[in-house]
Amino acid sequence: MTAMIQVIESRLKIKYAGDNNATPRLSAQHLLSCNYMNEGCSGGLFYFGGLFGNRAGLVSEECAPYLANTKTNTCSAYKECPAVAKVNKTYFLGEYSYKPKVSEIKKEIIRNGPVNTEIGCNADWSFYKKGIYQ
Repeated sequence: MTAMIQVIESRLKIKYAGDNNATPRLSAQHLLSCNYMNEGCSGGLFYFGGLFGNRAGLVSEECAPYLANTKTNTCSAYKECPAVAKVNKTYFLGEYSYKPKVSEIKKEIIRNGPVNTEIGCNADWSFYKKGIYQ
């Protein structure tokens, strides 16, 4: 989810080009601890992070600093944190097929900036330990 926060921050920087005051540092911890649709530090889908940013909004890193822990840290710790950014729309390229066309990805980056991605892995991925996976 921290990668998703970086993508959103990057898109905000593009939108408000040159105005560093308009682009707050967003909290990955809030997203991990409060997004009931995902699995906190144990995983989840980027899409649900975007959906949470759309419905609940995102708070600042200053108000909810990153702790790299969701087991002992609950969302109630951030109830006083105001939303400083909101995701307008969250969507899949390639209709959630894990196979968006390269041309679709290029267009998205040119039009809107960085993108989040997920990797569809075969079952044998769970046995991977180190080295180059082929």
